[in-house]
Amino acid sequence: MIESVQVESVSVPVSDQKQAKKFYVDTLGFELLVDYTWREGMRWSEVAPQNSATSLMLVTWSACMLPSMYRVIVLATEDIQAIHEELVTKGIVFELPPTETPRGMQAMFRDPDGNALVLWEHAGAQAEDVASEKLALRYQPF
Repeated sequence: MIESVQVESVSVPVSDQKQAKKFYVDTLGFELLVDYTWREGMRWSEVAPQNSATSLMLVTWSACMLPSMYRVIVLATEDIQAIHEELVTKGIVFELPPTETPRGMQAMFRDPDGNALVLWEHAGAQAEDVASEKLALRYQPF
C-alpha cells in the first residue's frame, strides 16, 4: 500500500468549462485555483473549496471522459442544513434533501453537467476527521 501520498485533484468532465467554472465558483463558492489556456482546445480550470487539500479539474479535452458518467463528488461538512438552505436560495434543486442515514446526514444535487455532488455531515465526526475515518472503515470486516 502506498502510504505517503494524498489525493491532490480529481478530473471532473464537463461539457462547458465556462459554465462549470461559474457554477463551482459563483454558486458553490469554491476558489478558482487555475484558469489557463495552454494550447488550442486545452484549457486548465481547477477549483476547490477554501482550505481543501483536494481540487477539482474541470476538463473537456478527453472524448472518453463524458460528463456525469459514474461520478459522485462527496463534500464533507459540519452544517448540512445551512449549506442546503444557502444552495436552495441560489436555485439548486436537491434530488435528495438532507436525510438522516446510519452514518450521518446526506443530501445530493447535481452540477450543470449532471455530475452528482453529495453533502455529508458525518455523525459524531468533524469534517477534518472524514479522511481518516474513511480509511479505517475500508479495512473493517463485515
